[in-house]
Amino acid sequence: MYSPPYNRVEDRAELVAFMRAHNFPVLVTGLGGALHASHLPAMIHEHGEQIVIDMHMAHANPQWREFFDEEVMLIFTGPHAYISPRWY
Repeated sequence: MYSPPYNRVEDRAELVAFMRAHNFPVLVTGLGGALHASHLPAMIHEHGEQIVIDMHMAHANPQWREFFDEEVMLIFTGPHAYISPRWY
């Protein structure tokens, strides 16, 4: 994912705090040319130098088969809300 240098956050404590505050990321996987995405609840832990993210996915969600041997992407977003065009 492209991230210009002026938008990058390098402070580990700030990154972990953001992930903990917004702990409903999107897990994106790609296998065989198809992309899949699921919002999943997450718990963020630090174990030494590693950041560990524990998540829960329903067994009925076929996406769970896609991330054992592949890279995945997690998207953590900040606060947001839909604004109807009627409010403009």
